[in-house]
Parts: sequence; structure tokens; C-alpha cells
Amino acid sequence: MRVLIVSYLNLNYGGGGEVWIGEVARRWSLSHKVSIITTTFGERRSRRLKLPEEVCVKEISSVPGTTLPRPSGFGLLSKAFDESDVVYFNYTAGGLEAATLVLQELSRVPVIVGHHGALEWATTEPGIEHIKLLFAALGPRNIRIGRHFAAHHVQNSHDFALLTRFGITNLFNIPGAIHCDEFGPAPKRQSFTMTFAGSFAPQKGVDLLPNIIRLVRDRVPQSTFEFCGNGPYRGFLGELQGMLDVRYVGFLGVTEMHRLVSSAHVYLLPSRHETFSKAAMEALASGTPVVAMRVPGVEDYLIDGHNGYLADNVEGFASAVHRVYTLWSTDRPGYERMSRRCVDTARGYDWSVIGPRFETLLMQVAQR
Repeated sequence: MRVLIVSYLNLNYGGGGEVWIGEVARRWSLSHKVSIITTTFGERRSRRLKLPEEVCVKEISSVPGTTLPRPSGFGLLSKAFDESDVVYFNYTAGGLEAATLVLQELSRVPVIVGHHGALEWATTEPGIEHIKLLFAALGPRNIRIGRHFAAHHVQNSHDFALLTRFGITNLFNIPGAIHCDEFGPAPKRQSFTMTFAGSFAPQKGVDLLPNIIRLVRDRVPQSTFEFCGNGPYRGFLGELQGMLDVRYVGFLGVTEMHRLVSSAHVYLLPSRHETFSKAAMEALASGTPVVAMRVPGVEDYLIDGHNGYLADNVEGFASAVHRVYTLWSTDRPGYERMSRRCVDTARGYDWSVIGPRFETLLMQVAQR
């Protein structure tokens, strides 16, 4: 079967969606002919993903300030549709979305819309939610654009329920996955250590870390916070670097990041929005309990007292970290049991378990 993957951000961007594309393209290429088209948009923050030579990758340019492909890019995209049996569109609202929908109708090639970003987010006014352009109302009958795509792939139960409420059908809920064999438990530090590894972006809640660390330190003065990562939002670094026993170790590769996370006692995930959180799952695979804000995706696999804790605010987050500390400091066997349950959770999300479900998604949509 001929499979086309379409994504807005270039493959050097290094985000979760791009990493996912690389893994799935490699897997699909074992049985199918796979092509990838992206635009030139986005920073080139990492080396190009390692893909099999037979996977064809092309970039097209967009109209400045939009996600709409230039005429030459639309022509290349149209030709790629005509040469495909099924398309997976890593969803981006706007011009590329419209172009993909038009080409589905013209070519009669089914499009699977993959939602790798949060489907809803809050404005500065509490309680007001904004839905991506995909679900914007069209006309008096309130027809949703999303209904016209062949299928939708979401990564958590929250997004599945949200799309269902909008009348979207042919939904597939398949979570993200990790390679568990790249991770694993390691001896913990002698003193209580917290860690974070991820993108420095507001949606990741990194600006909340200074207050979280202060509140934890009120209860656990002899604690350490070590973290790594990179990104555009760096204002919180100044506050953290002025604290005792707080160490920023820069951007780390997978092996070094695993050493950092696996030797810590708790992983902090203060994200405001997630669809899955590969970083949190990698922490669980390393035997490190996770404390996270209660957000979609993470709620599907993080269970209070089992493999970590969920919190609703900064104060609750710090209290949850203290609970992990209390367990580690007063009931070491209990902490070790939690650590083993973390690993067991991650094994259920290994690519060997989740990967075949993406093949099923591809075949079912193509057959329909």
C-alpha cells in the first residue's frame, strides 16, 4: 500500500509529533511504500530523523504568515495524493488543513487526521475554552469541518470524548508509545532528588517550577532539583539558578537524560496541556514515580498512589511531591513497589504493544 504522511513542521524540529512520524514511518515502511511531505516551517533544532532510505521526504514552502502551501507546493502535494492509497495528516489548523481536505475530496484518497497537540486550551479568562479551527462552525447548521475527513486519531480518552461530542465519527484512540528497552530502573541518589526533562514552553508549565521547588523545600529542605531541556521560554531559569542545590545541566541526549531521570526519586510534570507525554512515560519506564498536573493524556495512565500522583494546583503538586518523599524516607520497600509498578505501566505502552494498532488503523481506513 502507498502511504503518505503530511506534517507542517519540518522533521528537524525535534518535537513529539516529528519523533512519532519517524517511528511510524519506519514501521510502516516494512510493509508499505511510505512518503513524507512537510513544509519548511519551524526551527531546525535537531538532526534529521533516521529514516529508511526507501522513505521519500520532501519539503514544500508555505505562504508567509500562514499554513497555506504555495502554488508549487500545492501542486506537489496534489501529485503525492494521486500516488497514494491513504494519507496520515499530522494535524495543523488553517491552510494546510484546508488543502488536505480539498485534496481528499478531489483524489478520493482517505485522510486520517492525527491529533498530536492539545485540542483545547484555556484563555486568561477562566472557564473559556477555544477549540482549534478544525471544529469551527460553518454556516447556520453548525457543520464541523472534521466530519468530512475519513478518520481521526487521538491519543487519550479526553480527546476521544471531545470529538464524539462534536459528532465526529470513525475515531481511533491509540496512545503514544516508547521503547522500554532504552530505559530501565537504576539506583537512586542518596539524597531526595527531583527532576524534569523537556521543552521550555509555557504549555509545559516550566514557569511553575520555581514556586513548586520553594514549596517542596519548605517541607524537605535537604532536597535536590536537577533538570535538562531547551526551548524558547527561559525566564524561569534565573529564579531556579539562584536556589541552593538546583542544577540545570543543559540539553542532554537520550542516554544522559535517562541517567538523570532514572537516578531521581520523582519526575515533575507541571504541564498545562498534554496529549500523552512521552517524557513522563519514559520516567515511569525508568522506575521513577511521576507527579503531574491533572491534564488529558496523563490521566489515562497515572494513578494516585500507584505509580505517582495527580495535582490540581501548585500547592497540591508540592504536597504530592512530599508524599513521594515521605514514602521513600519512611517506607523504602513501599517506594520500591511503586517504582516497579511504574515500570509495569510503561511496558503496556511499549512500541511492541502499541505499534500493531497503528497498522490496524492504516488498513481499516484504507479498506473503507
